[in-house]
Amino acid sequence: NGNFITDLQTDSQLNQIILAHSSGKGLIGTAEFIKPSAPEPTPEPVAKSTPEVKPEPTPEPVAESTPEVKPEPTPEPVAESTPEVKPEPTPEPIAESTPEVKPEPTPQPVAEPTPEVKPETTVESTPETPVSDSEEFTITATQGVTISKLSYKGQVKRTQSDEYIEISNFGNIPADISGWKITSAGSAKQVFIFPQGTVLEGGKSFRVYTNEVHPETGGFSFGSRSAIWNDAGDEAKLFDAAGNNVSTLAYGKNTVAGIKQELKVSQLKFVATYNAVNKQMSLGGKVTFTEAVSLAIRSFLEDESDAESPLGLILNDPDSFDLPNDVTKAVATEELRSYLNENGVLTLYPTAKRSTAENGETVDENWIFELSLDAMSDVIFWAIVPRSGDKKVYNYGFL
Repeated sequence: NGNFITDLQTDSQLNQIILAHSSGKGLIGTAEFIKPSAPEPTPEPVAKSTPEVKPEPTPEPVAESTPEVKPEPTPEPVAESTPEVKPEPTPEPIAESTPEVKPEPTPQPVAEPTPEVKPETTVESTPETPVSDSEEFTITATQGVTISKLSYKGQVKRTQSDEYIEISNFGNIPADISGWKITSAGSAKQVFIFPQGTVLEGGKSFRVYTNEVHPETGGFSFGSRSAIWNDAGDEAKLFDAAGNNVSTLAYGKNTVAGIKQELKVSQLKFVATYNAVNKQMSLGGKVTFTEAVSLAIRSFLEDESDAESPLGLILNDPDSFDLPNDVTKAVATEELRSYLNENGVLTLYPTAKRSTAENGETVDENWIFELSLDAMSDVIFWAIVPRSGDKKVYNYGFL
């Protein structure tokens, strides 16, 4: 129901599990369990009671009565004492303590370390997850409220009214998303704005359907009579009330893999982590991550205005690339495309070595990509994509 453990006080007299409400508003209750060391004193009372039981029925009283056995009254006291002694020390006290000792220590020491180790490993590896070509979706976000899912192929024929986009709050506190906007990159007309008073609780999700209303997931709908999300590929964008792009979800032809396939450079290696991408998204701007990737690659393949750009080098000195002097731009582009597919590497800035391009461009204002090619190993190339989208994308090389 959304509640979770927030603290495990291992140093207290009794270990305590503190259970807090998912809204972060306060404590629900505590649970206590005995430490593994608690069963240790149990054998002591058992050991003490054992010697006390034996002395009572010891053969001493039997030995005293032995000389009196011949007159025949002797067997009676012996018979009486024998049954009285056995039921007293019977395993009743021992049986009570036995089940208490075994179950308590066994599960607890094993259960305690297991949940502590796994979450730590997951949290450490997640921030450095590289952007992969094998993913169906490329999701980026700047905060806890993000696009988490998109069902872009509806089962309803023609209208696909059952398509939906899911918005989740991965934080621990409620988020007021009044005035937040969802758009489709495929059409400026496909817009949904959350009404005033819309609050998304921590750990919860809302769905916005194309043209259906489902109260159990918020009851939100675009109210569109036709399908919104392109089955071949699209990019969903989520903006906060101030107009900042806080999350995007790209799929199909709009993912990194889809862009490379469309531009026929599927073997080009792309180097970036989601941690780096999300940090740059938080800097703002109109151009999203996947849009910047597409613009950068297109710039390398199409723009020869700089003499030291990849395409410019080929067109200005075709002989060095075993091409005729009258080579056309189309042929030069195909030659460059083959270089991109042969161990070409496109890297998102900043890198471990540097954060600015050769001419001083910074990531604060631009998406910056560095390109290295084996066929032109003596030159490093850069593509500069302004975040604002107001300036022309350009690329250049430097020896």
